[in-house]
Formats: sequence, C-alpha cells, structure tokens
Amino acid sequence: MDDVQRRRLERIAWNHAAAATRDDEERWPFLFQTEGAVGYLFCPFPEVEAFDGDLEGLNLAWKPERVAQIDDGGDLTSVEFAEWQRAYCDQQVVAGADSVWPVWIVPIRLEGQTAGYATFLSQHDDPTLGGVYETVEQAEAALSGQGAFKRS
Repeated sequence: MDDVQRRRLERIAWNHAAAATRDDEERWPFLFQTEGAVGYLFCPFPEVEAFDGDLEGLNLAWKPERVAQIDDGGDLTSVEFAEWQRAYCDQQVVAGADSVWPVWIVPIRLEGQTAGYATFLSQHDDPTLGGVYETVEQAEAALSGQGAFKRS
C-alpha cells in the first residue's frame, strides 16, 4: 500500500469512527460493531524505567544464577529487557491488569471491498488510530511490535 492510499484509508477510518460516535448513543460502535472487526486486550511495552527487578510469576527462561544477579541489582542486557517486556505484558494481559487496554482491528471497506485494516487503541476514554495495514496479519504484527495482546 502506498503512502497516499494509506493516508486516505486512515482518514476514512477515522471519519467512520467519529461519525458513528456522533450518530449513536453508544460510543465508538464502528470499532466493535463493524462486520469483521476484532477486539483485543493490549499491554504496551513498558519503558526501561518501569523495570523494578520483580521477576516473580513471569515466564522467563533465565538461569537461576542470572535471576539471582538481577535480584542483587544487576542490570538487564537489551535482549533480557526485551524478554522481560514481553513476559511482563503477557502476564498483564492474562491477568486483565489495569495497564491493559482494548484495541481493535477494523476492516475498512471501499465500494464493498476490504481495502485495509485499521488499528484503534483505547488507552483512555477516546481511542486513537494506530495505523492502517493491508492485512489483519500486518496489523497484528504492528501491535506485537508495540506490546502483548490477546483476542478478547
């Protein structure tokens, strides 16, 4: 998808979402009532400052010696930090923690044909448009690069 088409679909996606909200008592129905829309629970990857050293309950394949070093204040490598981010967010999504928010992947149709898939992220009351992608798989891959998610 070229940039012009992507921007066009982003504008259409946002206009559909906003128009549906204005005309409906329920907020943002376009996100979850559009045929083919899929909802997820999403945990965005935390920043480095969020690491508090607590590894309990996380699914990490680290050796006990390394865990002990970290427990004693050792710094994580960049690879370990990425593994911690994924394990932390996976745990948060499964637990339905407060740090988890809803996201949707919604098909954008033009002239009866699916032209792309928009992601909408809802950290606060109103969702934001995350982007537009050619396939659901590309949209899921984009979300996966930003955090952990599971279908709701």
